[in-house]
Parts: sequence; C-alpha cells; structure tokens
Amino acid sequence: MLHFEERESHLGIFHDPSLQETISDCVGEKRSRFWTRYTEFKRLFYLSVAQLYLGVQADEAQRMGERVARFQAAADHLEAAAKQSKTLEGVGVGVSDRGAISDTLTFANGETSLSVDTASNNND
Repeated sequence: MLHFEERESHLGIFHDPSLQETISDCVGEKRSRFWTRYTEFKRLFYLSVAQLYLGVQADEAQRMGERVARFQAAADHLEAAAKQSKTLEGVGVGVSDRGAISDTLTFANGETSLSVDTASNNND
C-alpha cells in the first residue's frame, strides 16, 4: 500500500509544472481533474478491500482484536470512498458508470458492515 506522501507524489504528476508537457496539457484540465478524483476514489476503495481481506486473515489466525480493527478500518475507508464518489458526479462519469459505482459501494458496504458487526459482537 502506498503511504500518504507517496500517493501525493504519484498524483502530483498530474500537475507537476517542471514537466515539459503535463497531463493537463495532453488531455485537458477538466479530464485531468476527473482522473485525479477518480484515482483517489479507487485508492480509497481498494484500501477498504485490502483491510477487509486483512481482517479475514486475522480472523483465520485467531487475532480477534486485530480483526475488529481491520474491519473498522475497511468501513472507514469505504465511507471515505463513498464521499469521494460524490465528487465524480457530472464529471466524466456516465449514467451506467454511476450505477456501477453505486452498486459496488452498496455491496461492499453490506459486506463490511456485516463483518464489523460480527467481529464486534464476537469480540465482547
């Protein structure tokens, strides 16, 4: 997983003035902003999925406290991804894409919420 500083440096390529030709120059400022927002959405979503799988792995290893923490982190990242997805509306995302994003977030939220609730109840 990328740390915050590394993510900033990777996303900075979209707006790095030292480059001869920036991505904004190639694809336009509007599309460049969309790509930055969409990349951030995907980063948050995949962090959530990674935390969910790490929680499952902790469960299999009988590390119950870690399991709860991982599932809660997954829920937090998913909530942030849902907020980020709202910034994508109307900017380069078609109707079918919005439906797919919404369906994906709804499914992931159901799985994550169930995991958090189960882990919390079993940990008490």
